[in-house]
Amino acid sequence: MSDSFRFWMMLLVGVVVLYVAYKLVIGLISGLLSLIMPIAIIGGIGYVLYLVISKKALGGGRGILP
Repeated sequence: MSDSFRFWMMLLVGVVVLYVAYKLVIGLISGLLSLIMPIAIIGGIGYVLYLVISKKALGGGRGILP
């Protein structure tokens, strides 16, 4: 096998490996985002509801009724 043929074959294999690795990383990132985003949205809504529900009444200081 000539050195030129070996170089081109290694270059071709390198490009294919980089392409497969790129597709794998993009797939993993999109999978994680599709899992995390709904959880973050539900958590944000729950946090806002918690803040609204846990608000004290107006003038609700530490004073007690007589």
